[in-house]
Amino acid sequence: GHEYGTVTGRPRRTGWLDACVVRYAGMLSGIDYMAITRLDILDIMPEIKMCVGYKYKGELLNEIPASLKVLAEVEPVYETFEGWQTDISGIRKYEDLPEKARIYLERMSEVTGIKLGIVSVGPNRDQTIIIADDLFK
Repeated sequence: GHEYGTVTGRPRRTGWLDACVVRYAGMLSGIDYMAITRLDILDIMPEIKMCVGYKYKGELLNEIPASLKVLAEVEPVYETFEGWQTDISGIRKYEDLPEKARIYLERMSEVTGIKLGIVSVGPNRDQTIIIADDLFK
């Protein structure tokens, strides 16, 4: 993901999106919109996963458990999405994103309960797609 530690310079370990954590953060912080940055990093992936819940002793949990002991024992439940496997870095309108990318983003919004506000398709300012009309009002 082109992510490196500021101090160490080592590549950061990255993993699949945990939409339950994002939902919880949104609930605590009152987030109206989310900004998805560097969606282009997923361009080459044949499949993309998203954690949509947790399994604990055979029971499906849709929320982060309050107990750290329970949290340490949960298994993530993933939904798998087909990757779009095409370069999106030149796209400047949301509706021009590949359908598979939009399916992934819209499911992310659905699971987290947070509307999409911004999606960036690269590191540069001109690669930012503003989705929400009222984002800067």
